[in-house]
Amino acid sequence: INLQTADEFKAYAMHKKVVAIGEIGLDYFRNFQSPSIQKKCFDLFLGIATDIHKPVFLHHREAFNDFYPMVKNALPNLPQSIVHCFTGTKEELKAFLDLGLYIGITGWICDPKRGMDVRDLLKYIPTDRLIVETDAPYLTPAPYRGKRNKSSYIPLIAKKLSEIYNVDITEIAKITTKNAEEILRISATILQHQLSAFAELGRLEEVIEEKEEVKIDPIMLR
Repeated sequence: INLQTADEFKAYAMHKKVVAIGEIGLDYFRNFQSPSIQKKCFDLFLGIATDIHKPVFLHHREAFNDFYPMVKNALPNLPQSIVHCFTGTKEELKAFLDLGLYIGITGWICDPKRGMDVRDLLKYIPTDRLIVETDAPYLTPAPYRGKRNKSSYIPLIAKKLSEIYNVDITEIAKITTKNAEEILRISATILQHQLSAFAELGRLEEVIEEKEEVKIDPIMLR
């Protein structure tokens, strides 16, 4: 990323409809770029978020040792932020929670095999740090794996969370909506779509089959 591109991005990011910067971070699993280039770009975007005081939507995969200190150093100058699509270890989770970060949970937890480790860690995540998200078009929750993921599947993730936390799904809806509103500074009116969709979970199958466009993703970044 050259400086001109960075300046252009910063100008776009200052628009009132942009609520966060991301997803940004480090991914040493795919390694589409070298770690040194990734860290340089990550640092640049953290700087932009700091300058315009917007939260960051964070991604890391097999990069914790480099990722964590960069985030820790940046957070004192940033609003509360989100670790997107968490699939890490108990130790990583504790480190992120200790930094005051929110934890994004996706349809990964609906996968009987692959989601087992994250499901086991949910008991360590306080509900007031919980965010429900899609990672669309990826990580489509069961039983719709193989289809393109979309926001209207979020109640499936919330339903699984309600089972694990042993609370009513409407309570999960209220909590995660409140969390998203606080982090992203989105009005309750905008997020009312999500609450309505959760409240009508009984007709979820009908909604999905009709392919209605229910806008209920609290992150609204993917």
